[in-house]
Amino acid sequence: SSLRHHTLHLQRARAPCDWTLQFFEISRGGTQLWDSGLIDPLVTGGPTGYPGYLAPQIHCYNLSTPNPLGHTFMKNSTIAVEVTVNPGAAVECQLWYDSSSYPSKAIFPSQNYAKPVSIRTFDVNGTECGVFQLYWNESQRKVVVRVNVTDPFGGYDIYRVNITIVDPANNTVLNDVEMARVSNGMWVFAYSNIYEANWTYPTTALPGTYSITVSVVDFNGCYHYLTYGLYSPYIEHGYQTFSIGISYQINFLVVDTLLRTLVGADVKVNHHGVLVVQGLTDAEGNFSTKLVAGFYNVTRAR
Repeated sequence: SSLRHHTLHLQRARAPCDWTLQFFEISRGGTQLWDSGLIDPLVTGGPTGYPGYLAPQIHCYNLSTPNPLGHTFMKNSTIAVEVTVNPGAAVECQLWYDSSSYPSKAIFPSQNYAKPVSIRTFDVNGTECGVFQLYWNESQRKVVVRVNVTDPFGGYDIYRVNITIVDPANNTVLNDVEMARVSNGMWVFAYSNIYEANWTYPTTALPGTYSITVSVVDFNGCYHYLTYGLYSPYIEHGYQTFSIGISYQINFLVVDTLLRTLVGADVKVNHHGVLVVQGLTDAEGNFSTKLVAGFYNVTRAR
C-alpha cells in the first residue's frame, strides 16, 4: 500500500524530516478493529539526492510500506490511513493535501479489480435477444446492451465503462461510447453494477454477425492515464456478438392431404403477425425464399 503526493512548501533550506505510516480498520459503528502500528515507510520524492527531505521548492512525496501488510478486513469496514510528518521544531512548513496540481491518493494492491463479467443483448421490449431483424419498424430496431461490471472496492471505483460495436464488414457503428449505470440503491458500495447502452440500427444495416467490445477502467487506470496518457495495463475488456438478419435459403414443398404436390399454391410467411414473404409454388410444388433465423407462421392461401 502507498499514499502518494503529499506536497510541502517550506520557508528555509533543505532539511531532513521524519515520516511514519499507520493503518486502521474502523467498523461501521466507528469502533477501531485493527491497528497496524507505526511503520517507517519507504519515502521517495523531495530534493534531488535527498528523498524525503524538506526544501523551499514544492515537491511530491510517495510513501510505501517496506513490506506487504497482511490483514483481512471485515465487510462494511472502513480502511483508515494516517500519515505523520515531523519536520522538527525549527522548521516551518505547509502541507497541501489533494491539490489540483498534486492530487493525493492511496493505492491498495488487490488480487481482484473492475471487470465485465457478462454482456447480454435485449430487444426494445427488454426481452433477451441475439438475432435482430431488418424488417422491424424504426422503434423496434434497437439493440440494448447490458453489462454486469464487478469491482471488489464497490461501484465508486469504476471510472468508465465504454462500448464499441463493429459490423460484419469491420466498420465501427458505435465507437467507444460511454455506457450508463442503470443499477440503483447502494451502487457506491455494491460489488456488482449494471451498465447499459443502446444502438438503433438502420434498414441499411449489413446482415450478419456484429461484434461487441466493452472496456472497463477503474481509478487505477484513471490515474495511470493522467500520468502516462494511456489506461493500459489497468483496462479490462469483454466481448459478445449478436446478429442482424442472417439469411438462410429455405425450400417449401407444398402437398395436399394425399401428399400430391400443389402447383401455383399461394404461400404466405408471417413473423409475429407481419407478412414477410409471399409467393407461388412452381410446377413441382416448391417455393424457395431466404429467411433470417426466427419463428414463423407459414400458411397457404385458399
